[in-house]
Amino acid sequence: MKGRLWLKLKEFFASGDELDDEEARRAESRKGLTPFRKGNIVSLTALHPRDIVVLTPHQYQDARKGVDCLKQGQPVIVNLSEVVDTGVGEKIIDFMLGSIYTLEGNSEKIKDGIFLFTPREIAIVSNQQDTNSTKKIPI
Repeated sequence: MKGRLWLKLKEFFASGDELDDEEARRAESRKGLTPFRKGNIVSLTALHPRDIVVLTPHQYQDARKGVDCLKQGQPVIVNLSEVVDTGVGEKIIDFMLGSIYTLEGNSEKIKDGIFLFTPREIAIVSNQQDTNSTKKIPI
């Protein structure tokens, strides 16, 4: 919360060059990511902190993009449907779960191969009976 207030104050008082550098850094970290789409409408503006990022990793290194978004306060949906090797998929989820634990965020398995990760500020409300996050999440 305190960090977000500082960022808003910084944006308010910053010169145009500083904001351009910040936006360029954010855009670079979002390369290869797509905002959540609703119907046929897709926003042409840059991702905002509350946009949902859909990540379809093809290799283990792609998981870092998801963690970078979580660090910026954006929820991430990881879709493992295109991961051919099950071992790589498990490593990606293990990496994301470790990162979300460190960031004090939340995670939820939506269905086989689809996972939701949210930063600390965004809670996941589920109607499932068993929401024990300490058990291993099978892919």
